[in-house]
Amino acid sequence: MPLPTRIPRQSCDQWQTYSPFSRTATIYLLIAGLLLVPFLAAFPISPPLVAGQSDDEACATSSPDGGGYEVEICLSVVWTGAENTGDAKVAASIDATTGDMPEISEVEFTLAKLPSTRSFDILTDIAAPYDFTLPTDAYADGSYRLGVGVEFVDKFEAIHPELNATFANGQASEPRVTDSWKPSPGLPGNPFVVAVVGDGAGGLPATDAVADLIEGWNPNMLLYLGDVYNLGTYPEFYNYYEPTLGGLKAITNPVIGNHEAGGSGFDGFYKYWDTHQHYYSVDAAGWHFVGIDNTDTYQQREPGDPQFDWLEQDLRSHADDCTIVFMHHPRFGLTHDLDNQSMEAVWQLLAQNDVELALVGHEHNYQRWQPMNGSGEVDPDGVTQIVVGTGGHELEPFGNADPRVAAAIERRDGALRMVLTPTGAEFQFIATDGTELDSGSIPCVVPGAVTLSESQSKTEDRVEADLTHFTPNSAITLTWEDGKLLGNGRTDGEGNARITFRTPSAAQGTYNVTAKDESGLAGTNRLSVIPRIKVTKESVQAGSRIRVYLYGYSANGTVQIRLSTTDSELYVFLGSVEVDANGRASVVVTIPESMQPGDYTLIGLTETAADGSASESIEITAHPTAPEATPV
Repeated sequence: MPLPTRIPRQSCDQWQTYSPFSRTATIYLLIAGLLLVPFLAAFPISPPLVAGQSDDEACATSSPDGGGYEVEICLSVVWTGAENTGDAKVAASIDATTGDMPEISEVEFTLAKLPSTRSFDILTDIAAPYDFTLPTDAYADGSYRLGVGVEFVDKFEAIHPELNATFANGQASEPRVTDSWKPSPGLPGNPFVVAVVGDGAGGLPATDAVADLIEGWNPNMLLYLGDVYNLGTYPEFYNYYEPTLGGLKAITNPVIGNHEAGGSGFDGFYKYWDTHQHYYSVDAAGWHFVGIDNTDTYQQREPGDPQFDWLEQDLRSHADDCTIVFMHHPRFGLTHDLDNQSMEAVWQLLAQNDVELALVGHEHNYQRWQPMNGSGEVDPDGVTQIVVGTGGHELEPFGNADPRVAAAIERRDGALRMVLTPTGAEFQFIATDGTELDSGSIPCVVPGAVTLSESQSKTEDRVEADLTHFTPNSAITLTWEDGKLLGNGRTDGEGNARITFRTPSAAQGTYNVTAKDESGLAGTNRLSVIPRIKVTKESVQAGSRIRVYLYGYSANGTVQIRLSTTDSELYVFLGSVEVDANGRASVVVTIPESMQPGDYTLIGLTETAADGSASESIEITAHPTAPEATPV
């Protein structure tokens, strides 16, 4: 018979931190097996695992008290590579041997490190097929016992089979968390697109649809609002998060949800992200982003707590910034807790420091609340809370209503798309079918805002700087990071001005562009300098010499000069040059006499692609004494 789908058994607030398959019950069953010989078949002893053999499995049959049906559960392991190393494919099959099997609530895979008899839940599966990839290199070498248990909707917990396995990856202990992860400023870009979602990674098809939606936006940054199901273990991150949103890992800023906090005690989160940070801040696109842990694990939500005191100082030091605070639990919600008192002190702190946006998950639906002050009263200058728990895991209906809610959407998976500027955020909530279900803008009035027409520029390229909210009718100057004057002007009656400047010659990197008026009011934005290659002639004869100028390259690096056909299929190496501390260099190269007349591309290529390159079009004419030229 086909495997049934799961009927949701518990809400997000009712997850358990222990395995549902009681060890006491197992002991009773073993005793019964000694008394009832036919029952011993439920406890087979498995032979050692052999690489590549799908028939290495253990099976067990059982039925609920009172009978009615009997099920057989089989557990198998196949090594995807060398035996006992790397990834192993773990699978469970569940079949009725007699009667009608009810729907499956969940399948729980467990792992114990021998000789200990204590098993830990490593992955929960709620949709067929019931299989996953076990990354054995995430564990210390040794002997382990894998198990699987099944709970049905009638609460029957079937006897679970077990298999012994050896992990041999050449590591005597578990790999350590090295804290290599740092908060991501995202990819530079204008517009700056931020994708926001939570409550998605759990192995359901809707999670894939949400990931495809977000990837289609090509976001500059992703904020993940927490919850990897069911306990946020490393195998669950590996199987549920990595194949969906893992492709955006480099631009993701995550926060911890209550599911990661339970059972694994943040262990899976720490291992996957390679960090122990669970609160932090980062700046990007003229905005200040703050991610905090508001789960119950560390109780860090009251004055005097380390995280709360850090948050207070961080917000005060960015008082003039447009600010987004993102976390898992909402202050106000329409599903679980209309008035979450545990978040009262944090909410008041956000309101006192003029935070523009609070982005949260936990409730599996979409809610946009009107701006509210620290007391929860509607206030146009208050904090806007948006709940985006729509990442694809078991949507929830609303249980409450509130007049302070501006938009409420249930039973639709999707994500929030935001476009940030120094003066505000435009947002859209988009369902996985592409339908826009909510949209709007949230203003951010910051004195002395500097908006640049480009986020990155080549030396000598023109960039426009729009200056807003400065002192009206005031002289104003625009300077580069080293104090060099880029331009000057005068603000109008509303304190706005525009200054156009050329990007200075500087090494590859990101630099401050600062505007300052007569009263001392100042504002800053960042501009990235990227490589440029320049020649003095657009057309040269084959066999002639030409000087090549380089700007904006990484300081003190080496650049190769190449000549390429326009289709990039063939190229000729012309020479190399050392770049100075300011990212500049020049070199004379010779165009080979045998070059066929036509259009070519002159390329300045760094030793590592990560350092960037630049190119310039050039025409080559025939050498005056050359015979028939041959292609490169």
